[in-house]
Amino acid sequence: MITETQKQNAIDAINSLCESALEYETSNYDAGNNYAFMVAESWDEQKTLDLFQSFNEEIRTTELANCLVHVKEHFASDSYKHQWQLLGIDKRWKDIESDVIASMALDSFYMAAGSIFGPFGSDCIILDSFYVGEIGVDLDQLDIDPLIMDLVRESCDAYITGSDFAYISTDSGWFAVLDVGMFNAQIEQHFEAKDDSGTIRRH
Repeated sequence: MITETQKQNAIDAINSLCESALEYETSNYDAGNNYAFMVAESWDEQKTLDLFQSFNEEIRTTELANCLVHVKEHFASDSYKHQWQLLGIDKRWKDIESDVIASMALDSFYMAAGSIFGPFGSDCIILDSFYVGEIGVDLDQLDIDPLIMDLVRESCDAYITGSDFAYISTDSGWFAVLDVGMFNAQIEQHFEAKDDSGTIRRH
């Protein structure tokens, strides 16, 4: 006879495993880095254009809590700046060919956790985004008796199929965020190399 304690222990084990899987897939940077290779693989000319648009996006600054608000109407010239200025990007990026800038960006990003609304934290330049969606968890590793599984599957936090897989829906995502420090270092190296070759003078 299956006891209530056995059923509750099975529910607790399933919920705990699913919670761990959810935490890993949505906040562990190893999981985030699994998406990193896809940034370059999916890069195209449109994303280069989007990158430049992000740089040049006009942001209005306010004095209250350093809040940033998108410009939707005309403001005085001293009330807003381009996003590249607010983020401290080296102004010489404008003097570099677009394909070179894109290559620099693809070598200067990190994966940041977030939600469907964007990465957690401060304002940033996003190169690409990947949404976690549904997470599948194999419950076989828990070695739960099939009779107990049938009794508890509908009492667990996750949706459990007949094949003993649990599925968790999430609005979490991973974002390829431009690392401004690394990006600026590449801009500096670019101009140093040209200075050394004598083909361009420093700005």
